[in-house]
Amino acid sequence: MRRIHRINSGLIFLFALFFTSCSFDKEELAGKYLCNDNTNVFDTLVLNQNGIYSQLIYAPNDSLLYANKGKWKLSNNRITFQGFILDKPNSVSFSAWQDVTMTASFPIKRKENKPFIIVNSDLGKYYYPIE
Repeated sequence: MRRIHRINSGLIFLFALFFTSCSFDKEELAGKYLCNDNTNVFDTLVLNQNGIYSQLIYAPNDSLLYANKGKWKLSNNRITFQGFILDKPNSVSFSAWQDVTMTASFPIKRKENKPFIIVNSDLGKYYYPIE
């Protein structure tokens, strides 16, 4: 009976250690991210520790096409953005992008000991930290 108790205690400890080491906090997530799906534009995120983010979209020639600011929050290894542009319209009118902002929530995964924001796991779309 004592042996079963020790095994259960050991499993609970390992389970707690696993989930503690996989969680994120705002300080760890703060920084600059680049989307790996950069068809015709470069989509970047800047996460500030104060819960404000900037989404900056650049043309291939590095000129800024669109800048957006909003709030972000973290809960249960998910990041939620208010006023986020998920899919870039196929329009030349970048001012119209403000009309397509939404609240969006994404899981955060650890890869190579860095946080990756998974936008669409089926399509392999994510933001990865830079700098």
